[in-house]
Amino acid sequence: MMKLAGHRGLPELYPENTLAGFAAAIAAGAAGIECDVQFNRQGQAFVVHDDNLLRVAGVNRSIADVDAELATEISVHEAQRFGDQFNPSPLPLLSDFVALIKQHPQVRVYVEIKEESFAWFSRSQALAVVLNALQGLESQVVIISFDAEFLGGVRDASTFPIGWVMHHCEPGNQECAQELAPNFLLCDYKSLNDTTPWSGSWEWFVYDVTEPSLAQDLHSRGIEWMESWDVGALIKALK
Repeated sequence: MMKLAGHRGLPELYPENTLAGFAAAIAAGAAGIECDVQFNRQGQAFVVHDDNLLRVAGVNRSIADVDAELATEISVHEAQRFGDQFNPSPLPLLSDFVALIKQHPQVRVYVEIKEESFAWFSRSQALAVVLNALQGLESQVVIISFDAEFLGGVRDASTFPIGWVMHHCEPGNQECAQELAPNFLLCDYKSLNDTTPWSGSWEWFVYDVTEPSLAQDLHSRGIEWMESWDVGALIKALK
């Protein structure tokens, strides 16, 4: 069965990684949603992709130096794309996102822990924050990351399923995947090319799929989970 997830919510129509965008993706019928998490120096977890807020908020400030109080003054409404249409869009805390997904237990949630934050907040510290924030959601949430070391920590300290995000599908990564044994392997569909998806203990999850013909082709190759920048439109087209 093909399963479609909203990449950072529904960013074709809403600012990425905002509560409004996530809610819109769920309302559009997405089977899953994916968010990104960065940490400040104090260990507060924010739902945001970049480690600098310039692109989404127009503020040239590292997330490392943003605390919860300052975050209330920051709007991540992506003015370059949407003008003031979504102003204000508060910078979400991970706790805000958790409150939203608890209202939709049928939706699979992929929480990506961004590796940039490990330059100022250690993996072990991040692990403790994430497991505490997501406590009780083991049947709904998959913790994903490019950082295999962090994922190993998740596996050793919890029962959360894990997903390893790869830059490329290449033999060296296949060996690493066999060693890590994640529940999911994630990559850009373009990196697959004509490669037969590796078999293993994992399910495949590819991004960023927008064309229905491509989705059908990938599904015929055994890939069930696909992430889209415009999940609502893809769902409609496939119907």
